[in-house]
Amino acid sequence: MTIPAPARLVERERKFDLDPGRPVPSLAGTGPVTAQRDPVEAALDATYFDTPDFRLARAKLTLRRRTGGHDEGWHLKLPAADGAREEVHVPLDASATEVPEQLLQLVREQLGEDVELSAAVRLKTRRSTYDLIDADGRVLAELADDQVSGETAGEVLHLDSWRELEVELAPGADPALLDTFSDALLAAGARPGHWPSKLKRMIAHLLPDERTTPGRRAAAPPPARSWWRTWARSSTRSARTTSGCGATPRMPCTSSASRCGVPAACSPRSGTCSTGTRPGRCRTS
Repeated sequence: MTIPAPARLVERERKFDLDPGRPVPSLAGTGPVTAQRDPVEAALDATYFDTPDFRLARAKLTLRRRTGGHDEGWHLKLPAADGAREEVHVPLDASATEVPEQLLQLVREQLGEDVELSAAVRLKTRRSTYDLIDADGRVLAELADDQVSGETAGEVLHLDSWRELEVELAPGADPALLDTFSDALLAAGARPGHWPSKLKRMIAHLLPDERTTPGRRAAAPPPARSWWRTWARSSTRSARTTSGCGATPRMPCTSSASRCGVPAACSPRSGTCSTGTRPGRCRTS
């Protein structure tokens, strides 16, 4: 049976941080934008795949399976010119759980035939998407307000939650509009995104420093373990991430929450942050 070629597109987007409770800026009247449509809500559930030593992330490749939203499916993102990314899309019905062969082959062309992939991060996102349209009713870009919660696999369970804005140009839109929209968002109180991607934020604490000093080796990555077993265990606990940090019995956690510092570890016994730049409280289930 002939395997159909996956769909490809060029993705041009920028990310921004926005304080909790702050309203989404309106870009109506910015450049050629005449209106910002009412938001469309979606619940996204994405699982990201990588090797145990994060070879994809180091090479700036992203592979995920996502449900929810208008573009649910398998997505492979590769670096492209001028800061853009090429996105290769395969529908969900191509594979329920296994990485589609078309995408696996593309990854191996980049990183070698010995690549073995497993689930590494799961992200759940509540997304509100605002279409930015011009005088002819053409969609120029999408402005997304994302409320994200994430969890990593591994011996130490890393939980995080945050809010971010993302503006992505529609296919065929003038690339210069990205600067126009970025300037307007910054003027409205948004800040340049600290992390280049949601995935990189979740695994930054697992990536050893590649700039080693003479005579000193970089730290080894943590041992891999079954993601689905980790996720199944976590689903039986009522883990809660607050403005401090989340903790669960028998499973230490880390958090980038400002109250507890970066990184911070919560003690299930005491309910306090045992490390970090500032003291804080954490909840235990």
